[in-house]
Amino acid sequence: MTRRLFGTDGVRGVANAGDLTPERLLRLGQAIGQVLSDSLPLLHQETKVRLPRPAARHAVRGKARVLVGRDTRLSGPFVRDALLAGILSRGIGVVDAGVLPTPVVAHLARREKFDVGIVISASHNPMEDNGIKLFSSSGLKIPDAAERAIEELVEHPPEAWDGPTGEALGDYTAWPEGADSYVEDVVARFKDRLSLGGRKVVVDCANGATYGIAPRVIGSLGAEVVVLHAAPDGTNINRRCGALYPQVVARAVRAEKACLGLSFDGDGDRLIAVDERGHVRDGDFLLAVLGLDLKASARLPGDTVVSTVMANIGLDLCLEASGIRLLRAPVGDRNVLAEMLAGGFRLGGEQSGHVIFLDESTTGDAIITALRILEVIARTGRSLGDLSSTMRKCPQVLLNVPVKSKPPLETVPRVQDEVRAVEERLAGKGRLLLRYSGTEPLARVMVEGPSRAEILRDAKRIAEVIERELG
Repeated sequence: MTRRLFGTDGVRGVANAGDLTPERLLRLGQAIGQVLSDSLPLLHQETKVRLPRPAARHAVRGKARVLVGRDTRLSGPFVRDALLAGILSRGIGVVDAGVLPTPVVAHLARREKFDVGIVISASHNPMEDNGIKLFSSSGLKIPDAAERAIEELVEHPPEAWDGPTGEALGDYTAWPEGADSYVEDVVARFKDRLSLGGRKVVVDCANGATYGIAPRVIGSLGAEVVVLHAAPDGTNINRRCGALYPQVVARAVRAEKACLGLSFDGDGDRLIAVDERGHVRDGDFLLAVLGLDLKASARLPGDTVVSTVMANIGLDLCLEASGIRLLRAPVGDRNVLAEMLAGGFRLGGEQSGHVIFLDESTTGDAIITALRILEVIARTGRSLGDLSSTMRKCPQVLLNVPVKSKPPLETVPRVQDEVRAVEERLAGKGRLLLRYSGTEPLARVMVEGPSRAEILRDAKRIAEVIERELG
């Protein structure tokens, strides 16, 4: 079945429109609850990689249960309530942990052995959007088969949702201590190997889900924390701040004379760092620094780092010089993780700042990424700027083109004519990649090459054709 509801990162769209109206959310909740009741094995994924599972402390017993967390969007409570009405009506218990980053929900779902973890968030998208991500009790995003089963029930529901009544209905429990539990876990894990005393760190929380957690974790390990954008009002998440605007932190790092800047996105699964000179270091740089460090200490299985087709060719060259292979997956942290699990690899990520350490967590966790970077800095005595100097990026241009439809780009003749012309000009000196966004109505045009002026010209030509044909 062709995906319609679930994209590359769960369900995503404008809140109170399309698939995120109360009626559709109620049906989605019913479908999730029904799959939990009838087909629980579909939600679990076996892997050959040993994944971390701290000891459970929050008792979960009796009927099937889900953990739910959300980011700080104005629409979060209404999306939650409509979705949970459907889940509760199917006899599934719900534990609501309030505002939590996406990776924290995945961590707690695994640690506490919930059947499903649900995140209500649209990540880095603007505040009018929202979305739903589902994690299994393993802390991984639910398998494709489970998504297909849920989609089928949403699109073709039974004539009547006959369900339980009385004590068989699902019960609702608030668990505001979930955030504290995560902070305690992470600080306990790092306190004996990372002391940040005497270091000043700028942290931009994007007015999102990390606002109550990230400064606490980093401060608890001894750093002086300069906190930006940690006053969410429901409408200011990701607004000119956070991972999409790292120049904000860059200015603060220079002004504060800090050793590091950290820009989180709205749901806390991606990190863009800023070095001590105010230079932005995206996921490519972070993978280079972390990959080289793990290789040097013989902790990089298969001498392999996993990234995506969007990774800059400079990352390939940097890692190759140290005997490390860069394995490229399709765009999306889900695809990166799939390659890691299949190959037994421990480090992967994306240029956008998702970084996954399978010895620490089961999904991209920006707080963990920040601590691992700080750990390398503290242990080596080198700054992030110095550590990043091992990699030089090839000029790269990425343009986003609004589209009204998403036919396969290879089936649009005028687009392909321009693609062939650009590829002939690049002639092995660079790369061209076209793809659609999995979460927004956009086509992405990425061109790499030796001259920024030339690749910008090429990217604009292709973007103009796409806009004429599909805009």
